[in-house]
Amino acid sequence: SLNRERIFSFVTLARVACLPFSALCGYVIYRWSSELYGWRSGVLALSLWAFSPTVLGHGALITSDVAAAALALTTMYCAWKWLREPKPSLSAVFCLGIALGIGQLTKFTLVLLVPIIAVLAACRFAYGWQRHSVPLRQVAGHAVAIGLSCLYILNVGYAFEATCQPLGSFSFASMALGGSGESDATASESHNRFRRNMLAALPVPIPKNYVMGIDAQRSDFENKFWCYLLGTWQHGGWWYYYIIALAVKEPCSLAILLGVSLMRLRRLDTASAFDHAVLLIPAVLMFVVVSSQTGINIGVRYTLPVLPFVFVFAGGCAAEFTATTHLKRILVVFAICWYAT
Repeated sequence: SLNRERIFSFVTLARVACLPFSALCGYVIYRWSSELYGWRSGVLALSLWAFSPTVLGHGALITSDVAAAALALTTMYCAWKWLREPKPSLSAVFCLGIALGIGQLTKFTLVLLVPIIAVLAACRFAYGWQRHSVPLRQVAGHAVAIGLSCLYILNVGYAFEATCQPLGSFSFASMALGGSGESDATASESHNRFRRNMLAALPVPIPKNYVMGIDAQRSDFENKFWCYLLGTWQHGGWWYYYIIALAVKEPCSLAILLGVSLMRLRRLDTASAFDHAVLLIPAVLMFVVVSSQTGINIGVRYTLPVLPFVFVFAGGCAAEFTATTHLKRILVVFAICWYAT
């Protein structure tokens, strides 16, 4: 009530503050697609981001979804730059660690990027870095530097508030972290599955409110809400909800562009296959994880971090544009115009 006369000015400023994330995402989309397929693909991928009705609808909303999309793509772009170097540099390491840390401040879904990058780095060491005489201790050192940089940025974002608390000191609301709650102890004692084992004294090197946020998010997913899809209301959602939601929200021509891009996968060599693994694995896993949480199906925005990866890949249909068949060129141009319209 104190700011009643200025509420629209404050909301406008807050929404404007969200726009740079959309601009950042567009820039990284252009860079990554251009480096993979050429400048024509970069322009096409950027156009898909700029004209996407989902992005246009959410780009200026005071939510974390477009910011998470921008940071997810930026983090994996930095990871790709680090992984593809024959002998990775420290500058690439710290860029990745900083991007990964900022990403953790935007949305809990981006926690998935940590194991994804770890697995990709292990594969890169096994099939690439060893041939360039990169020792395991250097790769391990880089992994530690990335992890510490990420933790530092995450703690800075929370001003180091209540960090390094013992794991047993938390009281959780979710079944995943709190346990069944069936105990003779009090409710506060029963809602921490780690309190009675050797992990209770383990210090958690992240802020307490970050841990409690994950717990609250997990609790929401465990409780089923009323959801709506194609004329049907039910308690709890559907595993295919986001497939239908994206099919409804995104122009059908995106499927044409993706189909043309998929045809190129048959001609990839080993290096290009790894490049595409770095691009597509995060998108697929994030989509699968989000779709598996059927307790809440309330909007397509939860899949926004997947879209930039899809657009970078779809931009590949413009690669070798002058060398492709006349019919395919017409199809791609038609699909682009349809999408923008």
